[in-house]
Amino acid sequence: MRITSDPASNRKQKSDFSERILQCAPFRVRFRMRFLSAFIFLACAFTVISFSSKSALAATCNDNCACVEALNPVLRQQIEQQHEQNRDHITDEFEKHEDEFWVGYLYGRHLRPMLSRMTRELSASAMQQAFAVGSFLDAQNQLATQRLLHIKQAEAHKDYQPSASVCVFGTVAKTLATAEWNSRLTRTTLIKRSQERQLNYDNSISDPSGSFSNVINRMTQFKDRYCNPNAEGGEAGVICESADNEASRDKDIDYTGLVDIPLTLDINFDNPEEGENQDGIDALALSANLFGHTSLPVVPKALMPMVDKQTLLLDMREVVAKRSVAESSLYSMLARKTAGSKQAEGNAQFMYNIMKEFGVQDDEDIAKILGERPSYYAQMEILTKKLYQNPSFYINLYDKPANVARKSAALRAVGLMQSMDRFNSQLRSEAILSLMLESDLRAEQSAVQNRIGDN
Repeated sequence: MRITSDPASNRKQKSDFSERILQCAPFRVRFRMRFLSAFIFLACAFTVISFSSKSALAATCNDNCACVEALNPVLRQQIEQQHEQNRDHITDEFEKHEDEFWVGYLYGRHLRPMLSRMTRELSASAMQQAFAVGSFLDAQNQLATQRLLHIKQAEAHKDYQPSASVCVFGTVAKTLATAEWNSRLTRTTLIKRSQERQLNYDNSISDPSGSFSNVINRMTQFKDRYCNPNAEGGEAGVICESADNEASRDKDIDYTGLVDIPLTLDINFDNPEEGENQDGIDALALSANLFGHTSLPVVPKALMPMVDKQTLLLDMREVVAKRSVAESSLYSMLARKTAGSKQAEGNAQFMYNIMKEFGVQDDEDIAKILGERPSYYAQMEILTKKLYQNPSFYINLYDKPANVARKSAALRAVGLMQSMDRFNSQLRSEAILSLMLESDLRAEQSAVQNRIGDN
């Protein structure tokens, strides 16, 4: 390559030469050739400057050194101009080298594609990492959900698997509501019948036409149903009209045998069938002997309009009211022992099996205790007493916590029912006590009223 004094021509020649070298050489060789060409260019530039200065000096001086002093400023100016041109040329070359090599070649052909590929790789790697992290999160949620489901299944298996001992409470109490309803019906019927008998209402057992009709009717019933030929030293056999009344003998006076011992009584005042309600008949006879043995006399109709005779009727009703308070305890006891509904017959066998665990194996003997249709009193006897006399009840407490909690809830429910029965009994006791207190204070009350009236 020939180097001239024309900077533009030199730049063009050098650029073509460098471009050819860069196209043919590898990157490292081309990079080294760039610096080599720059060094050669600088050396050639200094040679040309020296040669041009000497030629101009020789042409000017013509071997006359006296003019050297005069030509120094001109030479210095030329040197400075040449230096300025060289600096501009070198600056242009470096700028061009920066634009073409660093930006165009090194960045455009190598760094940028590499950075693009690196960006793609990093993006793909980041997406893979995000997918892996997401997979871990999904797996964590899945495992946590499965663990929760397994825990709930285990809890459900533990909590919702009732044992047979839990079912005992529900089975025994299955017909308890209907038995309680029958007891209420019996109590209401007995109280109403007692009031009608004592006040000689129409369609009652006492005939209003005569004051002794009640005694006559009861005596007729006694001869046929309750008469015991062995009573009174055998003298009572003279008036007994039936010899096959062994099942009902003396029941009109036997409170213990009729009311106290049996847990279930054959009492049914709601359309009884033939042969039913035998204990109901005996209960009516017993109540007639215990309360209002002598019925109140019938008040003649002619005395009703008389004002001074009307107090007699009020006094009679007062006596009936006081008797009804005393009778309430007896009727409540009879009502609690009233036989259950017909649906209780199917449930009776289960209670029979409970009694068999205590050693009573004969169904007839168990029927004498519980009855064929266990009453409210009999069912409460099982729920509040008999169940806990069996050691198996306490053995079955070694059960799941949920079943133990269910048993505890059932025991509390039974306890509430028992507390309500005891509360009602206390109310009746308080009523009787208040009635006794009122009777004791009656004389003093009359004396106080008389003194007030005299004043």
